[in-house]
Parts: sequence; C-alpha cells; structure tokens
Amino acid sequence: MDFNYAEEEQAIADLTAQILGDKVTHERLRELSNEGRHLDQDVWELLAGAGIVGAALPAEHGGSGLGYLAVTAAIEHVGRYAALVPMLESVVMAGLPIAEFGDERQRAAHLPDIASGELIATAALVEGPGVRVDADGALTGSVGMVPYGMEATLVLIPTDDGVHLLDTSAPGLDRTARQTTTGHPQAMLTLHAVRGDRLGTAAAAEILSWIRLRVDAAICSTLAGACHAALDLAADYAK
Repeated sequence: MDFNYAEEEQAIADLTAQILGDKVTHERLRELSNEGRHLDQDVWELLAGAGIVGAALPAEHGGSGLGYLAVTAAIEHVGRYAALVPMLESVVMAGLPIAEFGDERQRAAHLPDIASGELIATAALVEGPGVRVDADGALTGSVGMVPYGMEATLVLIPTDDGVHLLDTSAPGLDRTARQTTTGHPQAMLTLHAVRGDRLGTAAAAEILSWIRLRVDAAICSTLAGACHAALDLAADYAK
C-alpha cells in the first residue's frame, strides 16, 4: 500500500514548506509573542494567496477541490514551523463541515471567503454548559475554549437542534479570552438570544462526529511536523 502523497498533495506540502520556511523564523515568532499577537496575518495572507488555505475546499466555491489530504499536507508544516495560522480551525473545523453539511446558500456565502483567507472560522468542540435554541430560534447559553475564537468572525456552535453558524459580531454575543498552556488564548462565548443560521439539516451529533474524526487526524499531522522539527533541532545541537 502506497502511503505517499499524490502529486497535487505533495505540491501543496512543498509550497507550504517554502512559504513557512522563509517567513516563520524563531525571530518572527519571538516578535509576535512580544507584541502579544497570536495570528500571523502576513503569513496567513501568503498561504491564502498561494491557494493553500482553499486547497481542500470545493473548486466551485473558491477552492481547488483537492480534498482532505491536501489540508493535512499543509498542516504538517504548520506544526513543523509552529506557524500562528488557523489552518486547522478555519479549514478543518469549519470550512470542510460547511462544504459537507451546508446548503448551497451557506456554501456560497462562506466558502469563498474562507478559501481566500478573508474569513477566519472555527468551531466549538469542547463540552461545556451548552447552548439552547429558544422558542423563537435564538441561541442562548455558553461554550468554552474555542480555538481562534477571539480572531474568528464565524463560529460553528452545536446545540440540541443541530449545529448553527454564528457571526461573532452578532448582537448579544460576548467573547472572553481564556489562557491556555500553548500561550495562545482561546475564547469563551456567551450568547444572549443571538441569531444564528442552522447548518444544513443533519443532527449535531452527526456533524460533530464527522468534524472530530478529521480534527484528530489533523492534530496527528501537526504533531508529526512538530516531532520532525524537534528531531532536526536535536540533531543540530548534537552536531
């Protein structure tokens, strides 16, 4: 069995490595840390402009249609260089689920902007107090530890009545930063009768299971890249 990337996926991996190798240096990461910045906007725009952010998304909605393996090829190098970009969050947690479960209106509204990097999206996957849908369809409750939740403008929120797409600028939504051991704050979202948009017709459990399988695999790719970088550092030190 051949576990190597296909030609298109390898091209995505090579291009990602080239961009991150040139731009994400130890000095750059230290500069961002000292400034309290947790998103490298310049690198994110370069990745989007090169077609890497949208590589896995459907071609008819601004992507390249290369599928899931294309984004894992890029994510491995994000882990290798510790790049501060929301590839996992915006593409795997949000973009791909919208492509899979959203209706045509939702795909057309969000996927082109996700592919271009203009829209940062994420999802609330950690169990918390939860969000309920009121009788009039508004969302009330809270979710905790949302990655890139302070930077995102679109969040996927699970409820008993499916998963809802939520604009983080919507009235009634409050975001609070929560510190993590990674040094990158996540967000606690508190909703007070906030209007959302139900993602397709699938149940929340089905969508969350689909997302988590792919997130787990993408995290493994991130860790593989990080281990590769650690091995290189150890080898350089030993020499």
